[in-house]
Amino acid sequence: MITRSEIDELFEWASTTKFPLYKLNNPEHYSNKRIDYSWNKLVDHKNKSTIRRKFMTESIIKIHQNPEILWSAIGVFYAGTKVSKHKDPDIFSCPYKRIQIPIKIPDRDKCYMIWEDGSKTIWEVGEPQVHNVMDIAHNGCNLSDEEMIFLFLDVKKTTEVKL
Repeated sequence: MITRSEIDELFEWASTTKFPLYKLNNPEHYSNKRIDYSWNKLVDHKNKSTIRRKFMTESIIKIHQNPEILWSAIGVFYAGTKVSKHKDPDIFSCPYKRIQIPIKIPDRDKCYMIWEDGSKTIWEVGEPQVHNVMDIAHNGCNLSDEEMIFLFLDVKKTTEVKL
């Protein structure tokens, strides 16, 4: 289980920490602009877990030690980024869903996701949302003039998330 108090603590930590960013090696057709990430935890197909503790407090490490969390990263989508319609790949040890925790959303009208059924997701800073990104095709946009930042947590599909 992931609790709302853990999500709030992660939000506070991610909002106040300066992370080193690395270019994500996306295929050229994935997005029109570079997307940068700073990963915090990764569980590979062999169930080996790696936590990048350098920027973490003890309580943040403890949250990341939860075996339900498969991946954690900060994602930066620069001004004008358009992510093409896709389903997220099967890259972990088991099926997953994504908790998106918005850290910076410069313009609610210009930052959103569109799902295959035509529905639209709009974010509020600090308000987490859970999405089945492996199962449902979606695309995303940051059509603002500033960067958009998220803390992403990919968790086992069976994980209970208390929002």
